[in-house]
This record gives sequence, structure tokens and C-alpha cells, in this order.
Amino acid sequence: MKSSNVMTTLEKVLNYIALFAMLNILWLSLTLLGVVIFGFFPATVALLYVMRKHIETPSLNYLIKVKLFWKSFKKEFIKANLTGWILVIIGTSFYVNYQLLLSLGSEVVIAVPIIFIVLLSLFAITIVWVFPLMIYTNGTIIQNFRNAIILAISKIHISAIVLFVVFASLYISLDFPALFLFFTFSIISLIWTYFCLSNFKKIKFQ
Repeated sequence: MKSSNVMTTLEKVLNYIALFAMLNILWLSLTLLGVVIFGFFPATVALLYVMRKHIETPSLNYLIKVKLFWKSFKKEFIKANLTGWILVIIGTSFYVNYQLLLSLGSEVVIAVPIIFIVLLSLFAITIVWVFPLMIYTNGTIIQNFRNAIILAISKIHISAIVLFVVFASLYISLDFPALFLFFTFSIISLIWTYFCLSNFKKIKFQ
């Protein structure tokens, strides 16, 4: 009996390892297929969508999950890219303003850097929620951004946890490059989706 349980557990672990590796490679492949700039955002949304389905229905087989990934990638391609490039533009404006603050040096009123840091932090934690909202609601881009900002502020502890997981995973992967190819992004997306879904279920979205 114990031997059977060990084999069953081992089989489950190996299946999860294979699943995460497959999804990670699929994410990388579709990101590169879109020449990164057009593939990264829809591939990320698709990965989050598959992780949502995996959390809700772990018994789904690999083929179904691959089909769900591709279906979500195509369905959310335009919306995900529009959302992503809005974030890129905002992020670029932050970078430009940061360089401006550096060039002004001591001439800047002390309140300005403080406001800049607060807005930059709000921007970072808003990203945590805006993409998961795409896989959970049918809201418009504007509605998703509005809800993401509300969640970023009201669930700031969850936002901080997700950001920590993302940066910690990427940092660890720097020492183990193979993780980037097989596991980093699928593991990040699983944890990211889990935390967001657990909070979405408590909220009634408009």
C-alpha cells in the first residue's frame, strides 16, 4: 500500500513537472513567434488563463490545456497587446521623468520625488492585477485598468507578495539559466494566478 502511494505521488509530481515545462516552452515559443513585442503580452495572458483552468480543474489533460492556451492567445491577442503597450508607454514616461529628475538634481522640490515614487509603485502593483482580470472578467480595457488600480490599493499586501515572487524567481533563475527555458514563467504564472483568483472570488465586478 505504501509503495503504491509513493508511486502515485511520484507520478503526480512528474506530471506537474512535465506540464510546467511544456507550458513554459509554449509561452516562450509564442512570445518569440510574435517577435516578442507582439507575442509577450498575449502569451502571458494565455499562460495565466491555462493556469486558472488548471487550478479550477486539475484533471484536464495536456492536449486540452495546449488547445486552451492557443485559443486564449488568439482571442486576447489584440486586447492583450493594447493593454501591454499602454503599460509600456506609461513605463517609458516614468523612465523619461526619472532621467529628468536626475538631471535637475537639487533643484527639484522634495515633494516631487516622493510623488514620483508613489505613482511608480502604484503603476507596478497595478500590473499585478490588470492581466489576471483579463482572464476572469469580460471587462473593457478601461474597466480592467480601473479595477486593477482599485485592487492594487485595496489588496496591496497581495500585490507585494506577487511582485516579490516574480522578482525572486527571476533572480534565482539568473544562476540557473535552464529554469528560464523550462519552469520560471510557468511557476510565476501559477502563483500569480492563485493569489489573484483567491481574491477575485470574493469580489463582484461591474
